[in-house]
Amino acid sequence: MQSISRALPQVAALSVGLAAAVVVGARPASAAQTSMVPATSAYTEAQQPRTAFVDPPGDLPAGTTVDAAGTHTRRSYFAFDLTGYKGNSVGAASLSTTMTPDAACAAPVPVQLWRTGKLGETPTWRNAPAELELLGEWTLGCAGWWSLNTSIAGAVAAAVGRGDRTLTLELRVAQAAEATAGTGLLVTKPQLLVTHNAIPVVRDPGLVRDGRCGTPARPRPANYTAGVAVTATDADGGNPAVTFSWWPLGAPEQRHDVRGPAGGTYLDLNGLTEGTVVAWAARASDGTDTSAWSKTCYLVVDLTPPTTLPLVSSADFPQDGEPHGQVGVPGTFTLDARGDRDVIGFVYLNGGGDRRYVYLERPGGTATIAYTPLDSFPTFEAGAIDLAGNEGERTVYEFLVNF
Repeated sequence: MQSISRALPQVAALSVGLAAAVVVGARPASAAQTSMVPATSAYTEAQQPRTAFVDPPGDLPAGTTVDAAGTHTRRSYFAFDLTGYKGNSVGAASLSTTMTPDAACAAPVPVQLWRTGKLGETPTWRNAPAELELLGEWTLGCAGWWSLNTSIAGAVAAAVGRGDRTLTLELRVAQAAEATAGTGLLVTKPQLLVTHNAIPVVRDPGLVRDGRCGTPARPRPANYTAGVAVTATDADGGNPAVTFSWWPLGAPEQRHDVRGPAGGTYLDLNGLTEGTVVAWAARASDGTDTSAWSKTCYLVVDLTPPTTLPLVSSADFPQDGEPHGQVGVPGTFTLDARGDRDVIGFVYLNGGGDRRYVYLERPGGTATIAYTPLDSFPTFEAGAIDLAGNEGERTVYEFLVNF
């Protein structure tokens, strides 16, 4: 959206022609924020082609004026710092300024706004930023002063998307009239307001169990309830909603989506056969913007449980037919996978019958746990778990405890 108006209301409305600007979709007020962008200003002069005028006090000149010192043809530049918008979307960006025609103005003045190359530390007429894109042009009458408010959301969004650190704009009189005396303007330093939103970021996709992603050549094993997770962040704060998407490898038309917390959700793989390779990825949304998809991970359906029965032993509660220890007093138990590298952990029942899990530092190794017997004739049960999360049959360990 753009507007330009004159301070004298009795004068006829101005005819404006403006290059089209791309405006990124509207943003919910709760998600986006608006900030003012700091800028560096400068102008150059044709009659002093090697002299730089950086951050001069007061208004900046454009066009041609004549005074006691001679003729001056000038262009003004404004460089806006965009470093604070990295990783953001731009919902709106408005440039506001006022322009006052020279007292010697005798005919309408054609004014242009350009996006240019980077503004150097010492810009001069001979070493000026290159004009890259015409953002707008207007025709100003001679009376009064003019207020300009124009959308440059497209230019700002594109610059942020390219990773540009700055956006440099040039305000000048059109070339055909620029050298004409009486076309001079005084331009107040513009204000640039940007409405923006931090785009959520998704990283570190992997299985909940071990955080590993898997490749097509080496997919990670998983059973019908594959636990997957990512890290999802939003620089604006809050917890973005995560969508997990999965499909059988080579069959993207069978894509399934499921919403879940970033810290972990389950993919329902029921119906897939043993050995099916599944691709999956995730992305996050804050209700305004959606992240790119994470890298694609791969798993393979593994429904075969481990066959090794854990070897259970306890020095505190040995199986020797004699009571040991005390009811309600914990003892130490060792669970041994007997070297079976398909076993990565164990599931066991505590004294109250609740399921507990312990995972091995290395597949096929041993684990030590504390177990509290609650009666004199307890039964301790433990089963092996494989990398896919399948549980094998349980070893039943019976022993006696002093009451």
